[in-house]
Amino acid sequence: PAGTPPADLAPIASSNQPSPQVLANLAELGLESVDVPDLETPLRREGATYQGPAPAFLAESERPLDQSSPERALRGALDALARQDLAALARLRRSPRSHPRLTEDDGADARRRFLSPSMAPTWKRIGAALQAGAFQVVTSSPGKAVVVVQVGGALGTYRISLHKDGDAWFMS
Repeated sequence: PAGTPPADLAPIASSNQPSPQVLANLAELGLESVDVPDLETPLRREGATYQGPAPAFLAESERPLDQSSPERALRGALDALARQDLAALARLRRSPRSHPRLTEDDGADARRRFLSPSMAPTWKRIGAALQAGAFQVVTSSPGKAVVVVQVGGALGTYRISLHKDGDAWFMS
């Protein structure tokens, strides 16, 4: 019947010895044997953990941001955007407690979220709305807040989630 595997496939799947059909096909091709891996041996070595070089460290910003409140953290983000301070922008998302040292991966994440050409218009509108006072900080629970920014146009509102770690606020 259609969809039913041939009966001689079961021995291939459960053994490291080729089936008689496979041996016949090899003989037709002029081959004497085929190397079949031992199915009991894992394909990767035990203890192998190398995944390439670790990301390089990213120097901290010379001008750390004031992250003492959600509003100040966002205003600091706008200041860091104006300076194109990649480390300060990366630190907005990475607490020193959980990430004592920033890496180039953190920098790449910050570049994508803040400095990419596709995000420039969004951050420009967020900046204008913050300057105009068109925002509201909504606290959902202790240590969590959402800043609702009225950016207008097709975006309407833009919601930025933040969480508190220690004395500082970080973008979630």
